[in-house]
Amino acid sequence: MRRRIVIAGLVVAVLLAIWLIDNRQGAALDVGDGSMTIGSPLVGKADFYFLAPALESRSTIELVGMTPEIAEPGLEFVDARIYRREDFLGGVPASWTTSNGDSSNPTKLASAPLAGYKLTGEQRKEDVVLLHLRVTTDQRPLNVTAVRVTYRNGFREHTQAIDAKYQVIAPRRAG
Repeated sequence: MRRRIVIAGLVVAVLLAIWLIDNRQGAALDVGDGSMTIGSPLVGKADFYFLAPALESRSTIELVGMTPEIAEPGLEFVDARIYRREDFLGGVPASWTTSNGDSSNPTKLASAPLAGYKLTGEQRKEDVVLLHLRVTTDQRPLNVTAVRVTYRNGFREHTQAIDAKYQVIAPRRAG
């Protein structure tokens, strides 16, 4: 009987240690290029793409999702996808909408879902994440504050906010 109690105590201690170690992993991400602010002019309602912050992790994690943490009414989140840097002929745009032309049009490039992307240390330099948003109002400015990243590390999913600010602004008037 005493042996069973000791074994049960050891099992509980090991599970508690694993839970405590895993519980501290909710801050596994850093931003490789620092916090970012991107403002971009847009007339009317349209789909819009913003470059997401490059991520770094202290351990191997699997990305599950990425969404705006706070998006003002009039901005609708559509998707976050992985693109190959080399596919953008003119370089990866910080932001893109149909008024930018086809040279960097993400809708015409191959992409992969963000879910399942393995991050080991620094985000692979050849990969970038674009956030796809839809502007549904003529009101300006429209702001997104921070990006919420959900990832799997250890036994459970964690969520972490990454500092990034995106702003859709009215174009400047000539003259």
